[in-house]
Amino acid sequence: ILFFANTQYEYADARLAGDLEYEREDVLLSESAWLGSRDMSKKMLLGQALAAGRPVWNYLGTFKKGDFATLRRPEELGPNIAATLAHGARAWVVDGFSEGRNDPIARRAIALPLAFQATHPDLFSHPRWAPVGVVISTRSRNILHRPLHPPHITALLQAGTPVADLRDERISSKTLQSFRVVTCETAGCLDEKSAAALAKWVRAGGTLIAATDAGLYDELGQKRERSALWQALGLETAPGQITAVGRGKVLAPEPKDFAQQAVNLTSADSFRLARNAGVEVVPYRAPDSLLLHLVRHKPAATIVLRLPDSFHPTEKNARLFVPGLTDAPTIPLSMTSEGITLTLTNVPVYSVIRIPMR
Repeated sequence: ILFFANTQYEYADARLAGDLEYEREDVLLSESAWLGSRDMSKKMLLGQALAAGRPVWNYLGTFKKGDFATLRRPEELGPNIAATLAHGARAWVVDGFSEGRNDPIARRAIALPLAFQATHPDLFSHPRWAPVGVVISTRSRNILHRPLHPPHITALLQAGTPVADLRDERISSKTLQSFRVVTCETAGCLDEKSAAALAKWVRAGGTLIAATDAGLYDELGQKRERSALWQALGLETAPGQITAVGRGKVLAPEPKDFAQQAVNLTSADSFRLARNAGVEVVPYRAPDSLLLHLVRHKPAATIVLRLPDSFHPTEKNARLFVPGLTDAPTIPLSMTSEGITLTLTNVPVYSVIRIPMR
């Protein structure tokens, strides 16, 4: 028996997003009708943070609004399913209410990525590589009416920076250990335990980019005399310039500069996509390779990916896996002045690149 509820976890307030239910569910389920694929990606990131290791099921709005007999257009369905699968969620697809007007091309856009996942389990069974953690705060949404999706996350994803959401209530030495950089833009409500864990992580070498009022409110929304975060870091005020704390560093940018500073300080771990690339990179680390799940959010003729410096390929070619293709063609890796790059032309809606790696 599985226990779950349609929590609508992305909802703007706690009316439909029952935050206390997450800990009791076997599966985190939400309905995602009418989202675009970029918003779908952000919702799946959020879902994985709330699920904390449990399955995320994404009920996709596959039919036209108000018309349960007609599938949505393939160019809408394909990227949404790609975003769901690339972020490790299960696609809950409804089809078959009517055999009359359903578009066979739209149905194929649904079937191909699902069949791809079923026939290539080796591409979907490894841990995500995400050196950048983004703190999300349901309490700050409920009490301070802050955005649940920190605004800067869009800029990071568009730049090709791999991220994972981190719920403020789950911040600990264990949950922080995989991150090199953590951003904290909207978590005005932050408990002292989480603030202490972040401070310890910074002193051990982490880089923290936080809003000036991060931790200024307690978990009930009461304003403190001093921010628990800056107090835990031993700072009198939020640092407007990069400031060393132990072996790490912290920065509290102005709101208008937050996104750009986040992009700049995470560039070493980014795939450095062009701003208008229209493609998202979701990396996973297998024992002998790097797996790049690519989601094409809008038409893209050619993209160039630059591998982060921490990766050292063992071969000069990568392989490209695409739903619907039986062969996996090779893609050459190039050494340039900016590092190791690969170029992909005629980017499909969904694909996985396997790069042999030590």
